[in-house]
Amino acid sequence: MSQQLPLISVIMPAYNCEKYVREAIDSVLNQTYENIEIIIANDCSKDATQTIIDTYHDIRIKKYRNEENLGYLKTWNKYVRHATGDYITFLDADDTCTPDRISLLYNAFRQDENLGVCGSNYIRVDDQGVEVFTSDFKLEHEEVFKSMPEKYEFIGSGVMIKKEVLDVVGLYNEFFDRIGAEDHYWLYLAMEKFKFRNLSEHLYKYRYNENSVMGNLTTNPAKLHSGKIVEILIQQRRDTGTDYLEKGEEDVLRKILNELNSRFLDTAYFNWFVGRQRFYEGKHSQGLKLIRKAILLAPWRMGYYRDYLYFMRLKQKDK
Repeated sequence: MSQQLPLISVIMPAYNCEKYVREAIDSVLNQTYENIEIIIANDCSKDATQTIIDTYHDIRIKKYRNEENLGYLKTWNKYVRHATGDYITFLDADDTCTPDRISLLYNAFRQDENLGVCGSNYIRVDDQGVEVFTSDFKLEHEEVFKSMPEKYEFIGSGVMIKKEVLDVVGLYNEFFDRIGAEDHYWLYLAMEKFKFRNLSEHLYKYRYNENSVMGNLTTNPAKLHSGKIVEILIQQRRDTGTDYLEKGEEDVLRKILNELNSRFLDTAYFNWFVGRQRFYEGKHSQGLKLIRKAILLAPWRMGYYRDYLYFMRLKQKDK
């Protein structure tokens, strides 16, 4: 029966995810929809990720390995070209999905021949797999499209696309390399030309991981502003029908990004800022660690001490 159905490609970039990659692979292999290929691309991991991948011998798995670390975006761009399916979907190697995810997404395309991109709601889990958040996305194209850039009613790695969407829209724009938000810009471009729909079911399980592009903000202040860059580009497209990237004016956009980054060149301030953000996201230990680092870098700033003591009290109350 599976051979009578279209082939669906699943793209899975993997980097330093030894704790989670087996669960991710198994969640794809155990799909009720059987005619799939899994393209696993190890982005030069330094842990046991490759060893775990090599324990699998399912003929549906195609294994690739970067000789140098390219980052998520360039790895995605490189290996999505290897997809041979009529439909393409994604799963990050630290995430999982429900057994019926691919089947339900495919059925949405079968029921609506005009559909080009289909997503779903998702569940966010912590390191132990405990559910901490469930999404409630808008479902129909116009609602999702009009919500941007104020709100993104989808999770980029949770969508399925027709192969022709990739042929028309192209790959992720490398301006966003290692700063994130490439999926927001790419899906906006896709929705300009193709019909989008979300399923109400929570089919994707997203796990926060410090090795992800947005996981460790302290490596690059530009990660804090990638969303603002997408906002500028979307507004340009709505006003003029094009944008800086499409016109080849990346230098103008780079100048804007550098101006946004300027106040974060103060390393102590940057660590304090990200530490506060992490604490309010529920990552208390990481937040406190970053604020301690800020204090060591700028011990004369009394506000850092006040925040540290305040957050310590909050953490104690949560116990």
